[in-house]
Amino acid sequence: MPEKKNQHYVPRLLLRPFGLPARSPDETVAAVRTLLISSGKIIPAASIADQCSKNYFYGSNLTTERHLEDVEAVFSAVLPRLATEPNNFTVGSDERAAINTFMALQISRTQTAANDADDSLDRRRKYDLDPMLIAKGVATKEELDSVKMRFTEPGLFMVGIGLHSVPMLIDLHLRILTTSGRARFIISDNPAVEVNQAYAHLRGLSAVGVAMRGLQIFCPLSPTQTLLLYDGEIYRMGDTIESLRVAVTDDDVEVLNGLQVANAMNALYIPPEITDAHAHQLLLKYRRYHLKERSHVVEVRTPPGVSRSGTAILSTRHDLRVPLTWKFCRVKRRFRGDALSSPAPRDPELCRIAKTLRLDGTGLGKLLAIAMQRAAKTVADKKSAMERINGTIG
Repeated sequence: MPEKKNQHYVPRLLLRPFGLPARSPDETVAAVRTLLISSGKIIPAASIADQCSKNYFYGSNLTTERHLEDVEAVFSAVLPRLATEPNNFTVGSDERAAINTFMALQISRTQTAANDADDSLDRRRKYDLDPMLIAKGVATKEELDSVKMRFTEPGLFMVGIGLHSVPMLIDLHLRILTTSGRARFIISDNPAVEVNQAYAHLRGLSAVGVAMRGLQIFCPLSPTQTLLLYDGEIYRMGDTIESLRVAVTDDDVEVLNGLQVANAMNALYIPPEITDAHAHQLLLKYRRYHLKERSHVVEVRTPPGVSRSGTAILSTRHDLRVPLTWKFCRVKRRFRGDALSSPAPRDPELCRIAKTLRLDGTGLGKLLAIAMQRAAKTVADKKSAMERINGTIG
């Protein structure tokens, strides 16, 4: 096989902790128990090397694949230090930059994200392009309905989207959720799950996105640990920055596993501690929330008083509707009820920084450095300004 032909959209470093123990010291092929979403079939020992991968998913020139491997290597080196060096994981640190970069890319680099991009493009086409082609007699509606518009390399396109998202994670708080009982986490082929507990009551436009107020991002790291990035202005975790680890109950673990079921594309990966019967119970309970269609297009009328009347076409997505009944994370009292009536960006300045980045041939490493440097400076400047204001008031 050509070098790096088999390109993973979920890194093996995330899958290995859920794998089966080696049967002998000489065993070199790592395997993991796999549960297929559609059929409920369990594959007792599927090769990890063949999971969550596709030939040349990020392109045949291998440049992006090599850069992603670099990002994974830095993230892998940071993880063991979470327990012993909590103060190194504050906003603007190199360690947080590594985590933010990995997570922003993990959200966007999967087959599910690529499929969503293709689907959204085709749905927009039916609103924007098809009416013009039909009016000019270029094609009939029946002919256009029989074709699909797709990106040439959707995986590569979505890596670019992930890169532009890196600055918008800089202000999120970090916690490691750890199991406190017998329950264990599972992982899926789309493991970075975005939800918004504060806006879960809303319907219509999505309240989930890397820039959105109230964002929560979960990604399992092992059967006993899940990484959480969250909006610290909205949520109360009941601990301090010195305590990065938060113990969660068995009931909490089940809800978090339910998110993996609902967010998966095709497969769940089950650690040895979970029985086949329990895995099937999770699937049966949460498969109802599994999204068959993740993106949609809506027409929004121009608000009254705007000089140009008409409608805007917006591409959005369906949010997961798993009931978020956990105990470890609560919406702060002052943000309950009407205080969160409509979704909004957490920090418009971070959005502006993200928009200024251009994938214009600049090296991936340099681009990431620019993103984190600008974002960290913005947060530092704002913090300094607030400290001066508070000092004056005091």
